[in-house]
Amino acid sequence: MKIERFEDIEAWQLARELTRKVYELTKKPGFAHDFGLKGQIQDAAGSSMHNIAEGFDSETNPEFIRFLRYAKRSCTEVQSELYVALDQQYITNQEFRNVYDHAGRTRAAIRGFIKYLIAYEQGNPEPLNLKPTKGGFMKTPLTIKQQRVLDYLQHEINKTGLCPSLRQAAADLGVSHAAIAQTLRALEEKGYVKREGRYSRNVYLLNRTRQTAASQRWCEIPIIGRVTAGLPMYAQTEWDGSIVLDAAVYRDQNLFALRVKGDSMKDAGILNGDLAICEPRQYAQNGEIVVALINSEEATVKRFFLHEDHIELRPENTAYTSMRYGFDEVLVQGKIIGIHRGPEGIK
Repeated sequence: MKIERFEDIEAWQLARELTRKVYELTKKPGFAHDFGLKGQIQDAAGSSMHNIAEGFDSETNPEFIRFLRYAKRSCTEVQSELYVALDQQYITNQEFRNVYDHAGRTRAAIRGFIKYLIAYEQGNPEPLNLKPTKGGFMKTPLTIKQQRVLDYLQHEINKTGLCPSLRQAAADLGVSHAAIAQTLRALEEKGYVKREGRYSRNVYLLNRTRQTAASQRWCEIPIIGRVTAGLPMYAQTEWDGSIVLDAAVYRDQNLFALRVKGDSMKDAGILNGDLAICEPRQYAQNGEIVVALINSEEATVKRFFLHEDHIELRPENTAYTSMRYGFDEVLVQGKIIGIHRGPEGIK
């Protein structure tokens, strides 16, 4: 396939999205005022995008490859600088994982493009599809052997939720361990699966948009007690059931859910009976919606505001007034990062 514009290159498209995500992160309080780190990570993200575009105008493939390698290194630099932002508590674990993983996908796409150009120079390129289709990215066709292994993986993962070991796959398919490993590498390069590491057992099926398939990206979190979004009520520590979420959206491993009772947060879109998805933490920034424990007994969902002499828990309903507490009366339990509403909540 002939590429007419640098915008058609998948790696550039991913780098553009990475740059957008990074700029969005650096607008957060705290991060926005760390001018050194903010400038570094913005420059690194932009470099991943601009080097691909600049290299596209190279006269030779080896020169283009040199620019692509600069772009790939910039993705790694973004990942390293994200750790600094996380350690300084500028970003949440979920935000870190979202952008970190996207930088990894961008780096992998650049690496694949480099391999393609090197193979092209050697006169033995594999077909390469660089342009997204309406429903996702086009994938390179598979050989019969590759399709057989992919079908086997899909069947086993859908049946058990787990990926079989390479040894088990080799035994089931009647081939060697090395043959399975080689086929997995080919499937990964063609965008059908991804692995956590070269020697990792964990293999993830990818959908048309190159995200982990639904069968492998669910996570189960506990529903803990009930939280009052009107008058506070006693917090419960026992599980009140569980809920399954998309792990591609909710990436933190320690999330919990709380059932909301009352209408004091209705103007923020949090309604009676909703399940509030919470990221556990014991601090909050002004304006964040949190789960707060009052006097070690009562839990409530409100907007948090820290004043010089008190803590304000503010409702999002004009029928209710703000609550004022001393510093030793309120313990933040978590930040609300999402709301789940079942069909019974839709009227």
